[in-house]
Amino acid sequence: MLQTLADEFAPRGAERGLQLTVVASSCWLHSDATLLQRILQNLLSNAVRYTQQGRILLGLRRRGDNAELQVWDTGPGIAEADQVRAFAEFERLGDRSRDDNDGLGLGLAIVQRYADLLQHPLRLASTPGRGTLFSLTVPLGRQQTPSPHTQQILGDLQGATILCMDNEPLLLEGMAGLLRGGGARVLTCSNAAGLQAHLAAGECPDILLVDYHLDNGDNGVAALATLTAHHPLPPAIVVSADDAIAVRDSVLQAGHRFLPKPVNPQRLLALILALLQR
Repeated sequence: MLQTLADEFAPRGAERGLQLTVVASSCWLHSDATLLQRILQNLLSNAVRYTQQGRILLGLRRRGDNAELQVWDTGPGIAEADQVRAFAEFERLGDRSRDDNDGLGLGLAIVQRYADLLQHPLRLASTPGRGTLFSLTVPLGRQQTPSPHTQQILGDLQGATILCMDNEPLLLEGMAGLLRGGGARVLTCSNAAGLQAHLAAGECPDILLVDYHLDNGDNGVAALATLTAHHPLPPAIVVSADDAIAVRDSVLQAGHRFLPKPVNPQRLLALILALLQR
């Protein structure tokens, strides 16, 4: 992951005359890889955008049973009085605004939300005029390889059509890749309108796999309820990083299955097989 981020941001930093240093690590982390990468992408994007000269560093430090991912920059810094406001959506801090239209706060609000969902503590330390450190504490993990049972399940998805709905493109891509790797035909969309469009076009998926939290305050359960009046729906699995009892109850009361994020591939594929009655 660190090398992927280095490849993505080194050219952008070089365009601005910045030195990006990424310290390689052999550590394995226990987290959702896609959400973790999105957090680091947002932090690096802000660092590149607001650092006018100097360098940016991405690295990892072991902290007992955890690892601390760190993003340092030599930008203008954030005053202590502004550090809480920095995480509010659409909040713009005057010392860090440039000629772009992207508020710093929107990116950091996403970072904070993802960190909370993953239960990874997020820390900000900054000195005006010297730079900023953002760090994320993540549990250490162990290298994992697919078990023979998981590989067997993957092969059993041949011939199934699965429609995935998620408003996060990277999560959607990752889930679709997993299912296609097992032989399934995968349709994708990001919202209820896209789901409706697939069904209106005559698609007949065997399984619906939808995210609970969507854009603009919508949720997967409500999206499915809207469609029920117009289309007979196949079995649906709702996934969510918010594992609150209220979320689970709303999914189960609507007659759907629930799986928490990060989704365990073996549990997901086993549930799909059960719903397909294979």
